[in-house]
Amino acid sequence: MKTPNASSSVVRQFWLSNRQLLIVDSTVLVFCWGLSWTLGFEGLGWLTLWREPATNHLIISVPLWLTISATFGLYRRSWVSASVEDLENLI
Repeated sequence: MKTPNASSSVVRQFWLSNRQLLIVDSTVLVFCWGLSWTLGFEGLGWLTLWREPATNHLIISVPLWLTISATFGLYRRSWVSASVEDLENLI
């Protein structure tokens, strides 16, 4: 019996599902949010003085951005097979 080798097997494309894209976007947004606060205050000093406003900003801004992205359909498309028309629909 002959076993298939790597060259004869079907090549699967790796791509994230829409739910995974949402999770990745959420993680990146929170990371960028913290980085922007840290760079804006030139260090981590904002953690003590600005903790409450920063938390309020995080609680409002990240869900708002994700809601806007979902409203415009960024998580409804399969971006592997997206066309220029799909991109024009977003714009």
